[in-house]
Amino acid sequence: VIKDLIYAQEAYALDLYNNGTDYKYVEQTLDTQYSIYSDDPIPANAPSDHEYSEKFQRMLSLKYLAIKPAPGINLTYDQNNNLFSPDPEVNKTLHTFSQMISLFRSASGEHSTVRWIYIGTPAGLHFCYPGHGPYSESYDCRLRGWYKRANETGEFGWSDPYVDASGLGLMITASKPVYDSNNKLIGVVAADVTIDTIN
Repeated sequence: VIKDLIYAQEAYALDLYNNGTDYKYVEQTLDTQYSIYSDDPIPANAPSDHEYSEKFQRMLSLKYLAIKPAPGINLTYDQNNNLFSPDPEVNKTLHTFSQMISLFRSASGEHSTVRWIYIGTPAGLHFCYPGHGPYSESYDCRLRGWYKRANETGEFGWSDPYVDASGLGLMITASKPVYDSNNKLIGVVAADVTIDTIN
């Protein structure tokens, strides 16, 4: 079931990459991307649905995703309060993969034991659902084990089991690279699940 979810993420990401040029931001206002710059558990600009979840054992938003740029990648807001990057490649990635939220929301509702669903990109942007923070300032999705494993092997796979840092118990991560028609890596899709999901 989790492998099917990862393959659905891959297909959706590829479709967005190939066909998402007409995307207009939906619900991407100033209060939605609260985990980008904040190290506070309850950011002042958190979404209205930012509340404690027993399932996730932390504050989060089920309405929005979190976007975390790697160090050195600058994001700001344009005159319409949409996230923007002066780097055209980062901006394209931002516009394209912000749309993953529709699949993320649906998958999260269908797979109750999936904890985090996300995509990391070569441009250094990490998109994760449910929306949460804080991330450390040094967080770079491209340096994480799930991203490197998928990038190096070029195929679907599982991480070794690990203890979740936020207290969710034993976890395992499924991940898979996504390539365009020229075999260029455009992202790595992943999901964290509890060990009970695998048993």
